Amino acid sequence: MKKKKLHILFLNSWYPSEVFPYNGDFIQRHAIAVALEHRVTSLHFVTDESRSKKYISEETLNNVRTIIVYLPKTKSIFQKFLIFWNAYTSQLNNLPDFDLIQVNRIYPIGIFALGTKLIKKKPVLLMEHFTGYAYPDLIPISPIEKFTLKLVGNYADGIITVSEHLAKGIRKFGVQNKFFTIPNVVDTELFKPENHRNKVFKLLHVSSLNNAHKNIIGILKVSQKLLSEKVEFHLTIVGGEEKAYLKNIVALGLQQHTTFVPQVDQRIIADFMQKSDLFVLFSHYENLPCVILESFACGLPVVSSDVGGIDEFFPSDFGTLVEVNNEHELFLAILAQMNKPPVDTQKMYIYAKNHFSKHVIAKKFTDIYMNALTHG
Repeated sequence: MKKKKLHILFLNSWYPSEVFPYNGDFIQRHAIAVALEHRVTSLHFVTDESRSKKYISEETLNNVRTIIVYLPKTKSIFQKFLIFWNAYTSQLNNLPDFDLIQVNRIYPIGIFALGTKLIKKKPVLLMEHFTGYAYPDLIPISPIEKFTLKLVGNYADGIITVSEHLAKGIRKFGVQNKFFTIPNVVDTELFKPENHRNKVFKLLHVSSLNNAHKNIIGILKVSQKLLSEKVEFHLTIVGGEEKAYLKNIVALGLQQHTTFVPQVDQRIIADFMQKSDLFVLFSHYENLPCVILESFACGLPVVSSDVGGIDEFFPSDFGTLVEVNNEHELFLAILAQMNKPPVDTQKMYIYAKNHFSKHVIAKKFTDIYMNALTHG
């Protein structure tokens, strides 16, 4: 195909906004990567209960033109659909011509993209991130979402997931399409190894701190076991407030060994990773967590539960995968990592750069875009 620089419309169900500053930040990172090779317009609609009328924010950052439409809260789902559809068509009519739509998170915005595909004859690729499609028994999915997934999924020009594990989950909903795998992107200019030396072994956890998902209490119980074995360590938990787990911390005697840090931006997370000795993730379910890939880029070994698509991008010498919810196994894995010789941080960084850097991810997207435009 002769035309190399395309205009890609990112149509997002999730995206960072004033209402949800970190929602879908991994989608934003994909947009920034794609913008290295193409023109990208990123479009997102979000309900803002603080507003009584529509408000449109527009800015260009990292070569991504980002339009966020804030819409007032409505009383019914039908009314909400009409308001969102009208806002969508209005924005679409004001955009310069584009070559392809990339829907990020199929539900609910995917139904709008399907309409555009039929009317404007534009290819539509779906990029799905929702962990629930791989764990429908743990995460409730409404009938209307299942219907949307099957309808849009079967009529799109291809589906991209960050792991084959998620693709398998989507197929179980009756979706038959071409599937591609593109992992999450890592800013390898920010996340990179730095020399450090700690007197006390530093454990790090970064997440939303939702216990049903991330099993924070399980990590705290294992930390208490480390303490009972006279292990010198300090656990830093980034992503929320201590108050939700204060009773557990006090009951386990971890006050002097645990620090909670509120949700922070990537630069601060990178700094924590560069100064830690081991990253710990003990989730009940996952897709492909960015934090594991970022840890690799920082040369930080990882101990994680073996769930989702994590094992698809987890070299055996970069850490240890343990059975989900097996606290004893997690305890032994942490002890083993403490006693191992230093890891080859440059090897880990090069792996991350070769698999997750912005330029590598941009090239993967380009190949799929050209395939969709050429073959449909």
